Amino acid sequence: MHSINIFKRFRESRFNKGYSGLAIKNSANQVSTILVTKLGSLAFTAIIARVLMPELFGLYSLVFSTIFVFTSFADMGVGTALTRFVSRALAKSDNKKAKSYYSHLFKIKIVLTLISFLVLLLSAKFIATAYYQKPIFLALLAGSLFVIVLSMINFIENAFRASNKFQGVLLKESFFQIARIVLSPILIILLLKYALTQEIAILIIISSIFLPYLITLFFFAFSARKKISFLKESADLLDKDERKGIKRFIIPLSASLILHTILDQVDLILLGRFVTSEFIGYYSAAFSLIGPATALAALSTALFPIFSRLEGTQLRRGLKKSILATFLISVLFTMLILLLSPLMVGIVYGADYSLAINLLRLGSLVIIPSSIVGIYVTFFISRGKTKLTAKMLVFLTIIKIVLGYILVSTFVKISLFTATVGVVSARIITEYLYLSALILFSRKSK
Repeated sequence: MHSINIFKRFRESRFNKGYSGLAIKNSANQVSTILVTKLGSLAFTAIIARVLMPELFGLYSLVFSTIFVFTSFADMGVGTALTRFVSRALAKSDNKKAKSYYSHLFKIKIVLTLISFLVLLLSAKFIATAYYQKPIFLALLAGSLFVIVLSMINFIENAFRASNKFQGVLLKESFFQIARIVLSPILIILLLKYALTQEIAILIIISSIFLPYLITLFFFAFSARKKISFLKESADLLDKDERKGIKRFIIPLSASLILHTILDQVDLILLGRFVTSEFIGYYSAAFSLIGPATALAALSTALFPIFSRLEGTQLRRGLKKSILATFLISVLFTMLILLLSPLMVGIVYGADYSLAINLLRLGSLVIIPSSIVGIYVTFFISRGKTKLTAKMLVFLTIIKIVLGYILVSTFVKISLFTATVGVVSARIITEYLYLSALILFSRKSK
């Protein structure tokens, strides 16, 4: 009967009746956004990987991994704070207060973004030549602009989510994926023939990919001014207690988000130090195929404004249903990848990426924990328990870095491929430890 009611709401577009209807609407838009994001990213990655071949594709992946780490410093939990505080103000129909939170957090965001941009700009030489020892210095300089653009896009996206306007995020993502797939490969193909060195080649690649991001930022900002009503309000200064509330929320959350990004990107950072770029390419190719499955975790972002408003039994019931559905689909995806890895790699990337097949099979073991972790983290954050998630991430980040370093530095003596397997193994172990810790603490918090 419950399934029939959900179907009727989709058919009749009745999403405005209570939190259940709001969750259905958000989830529908978020699932669509995930599909557009992951299918678009997979198509783009397949094109770029075939154009660049493993060596240049590995360098491209390494540059973006580094950029994402610095972008996390530009966020520091501001985006999630925006979703939480603005969502609560809007729940009380207080648009003026929502705008006040938005304006205060935007100022913080600008400062953090500029600092992150300058730090990457100044450290690019050291990162490229001293640590990675790869020809990506110029690409990192150009990539520092991504920190600004990505930071602003993420902030606007959280404003849409706080307003429960997930359709705006879907529209942005559709625009971006189309622009990226159409523009970037054409620019790369046209300009790459003028690259006299590998360093110039990767600079051209990064610069060509930057244009769609910049166009999307302007498109998204214009859309936000039209569709988010509270942006048209005048803002009052927040009082001392309100600013303290934001500070108490952001400080532990900022550590969590930075550590989470490091957990996600440390594999490439370690590989960048120990193996040649083509093996980074094989690793990236494998996890680009795993990404659409692990994106189930991203569904939890649709539930964040809802979790922020629910209490008690109602909240627990929603959490259990989300976890069960995600677990079943994750198991299915894992089995499919284990069986179809050779076919998937062959169709998407071609024979040049055959070494990615076994990495894909091994890496598929992260799908189940990664998908469920996203829902648990959203639950804890929505309850304001950011210190708990921060402490867990500190512990797990240390484990992953130490374990990953030990495995890759030991296995690299056998072969570069074995070193890559070592990094994937460290990721699998850490993901299951993270999920186990979240389950344990969620039971204690009942």
